[in-house]
Formats: sequence, structure tokens, C-alpha cells
Amino acid sequence: MLDKLQKNLGYTFKNEEYLARALIHSSCDMKKDGRVYDNERLEFLGDRVLGLAIADQIFNEYKEDREGMLAKRHTSLVRKEALADIARKWNIEPYILMSDGEEQTGGREKDSILADTAEAILAAIYLDAGFEFVVKFIQTQWQNVEVKMPLKDAKSTLQEILQKQKNALPVYHLLETKGFAHNATFVIEVQTALGSATGEGSSKQKAEQKAAHNLLELIKETE
Repeated sequence: MLDKLQKNLGYTFKNEEYLARALIHSSCDMKKDGRVYDNERLEFLGDRVLGLAIADQIFNEYKEDREGMLAKRHTSLVRKEALADIARKWNIEPYILMSDGEEQTGGREKDSILADTAEAILAAIYLDAGFEFVVKFIQTQWQNVEVKMPLKDAKSTLQEILQKQKNALPVYHLLETKGFAHNATFVIEVQTALGSATGEGSSKQKAEQKAAHNLLELIKETE
């Protein structure tokens, strides 16, 4: 039953029970020997295994980065969206066991469920093959994951850069509001001594963050 999934993973389990449990979402409310039987404990373990594997990779790959930048790279590589993309690459959606209610609300497509299941699968591989193998597995699987600076702190990061260089703080201007009031898209421009950039978002705050993020990317390209 799970042969195709194991082929997608590029790994064949010695004990397939680990993989089977990794695919059981908590909404199933399954029990075995009187205990809850789902993938949440594996998810917990997989999160820690992934975190250490990625930390080891970026520590050795980016030898000139200081702690703050290493932390940002790490956050980007273990973010929910990155995990969900990996899960889709493995095509795990049809194999996840979940309640009818969860499935009817689009559970198989939810980034959160896909990401959690991917972490559980990593834990299953760790238990089946050991730490050294799963670290290599993770680092190979994550080779093409794009490092994205988290948008949530793009504005503060930009401000810190400007302050360190004793430049004026960034100025944000609303350039355009597109669409209808209940579904508007805002276009914001950020202007600084280091250049300018625009960003779009469903709110002014999101558009400002996107503009700051885009300017940071431009600054990084010119360094």
C-alpha cells in the first residue's frame, strides 16, 4: 500500500509501521492498546531532527554569516510553507489518514497538515534508519528549497540596516489601490537612501512588508 510513497521518498522502510503511524492525523481519534495513536509525537520529534539537520547544514555552508543571519536562514528553511512544498513533492496527500470532517474542509491541501505530516515522516525515517542517515536525507531533500527572508520582520530589518549606516528612516507611500473595497490590493512604495521598491498586499501593512522585503533583496544583490 505504501510502496509508491516510499518510492516518492526515495527510502524503503525496514519497519513500515513507522511510516504508517506518521500518516495518521490527530482528527482520526485512533487508539491502540488504550493509547492515542496518531502522528503528533512523531511530529514533535521530526521538528527537532529537522531543526538540527538544517542548523548543521547552514553552519557549515555559510561560514561568514553571523548568528542573526544564520537564524534567519534557518527559520526560512524550516518554515511551514517549505515543509508543505516538500510534502507535495513527495505526493503524500492521498496517503494521510484523517477524519471525514477534516477532509471535507480541505484538510489534504492545508499547509499546516502537510507540514506536520512531513515532520512526522522525517521522525519515522530517523527511527528506522538512524540520525546520520536522516540528516543526509534532509540535507539532500532541502537542497533546492529557496531561502526566503521572513516577511514579518522585513520592515524592522530594513530599519536596522539604515540606522546602522546613519541614514534616514524609510518612508512608505501608497501608490495605488486596486480592486473593490472588500477585496482591495494595495500598492506601496518604500523610499530610502539605499534605493526604493514597491510591494503589493491585501492590506497596507502587508504591502509595506512586501515593499521592504523587495528592497532588502535588491540591496542583497548589489552587495
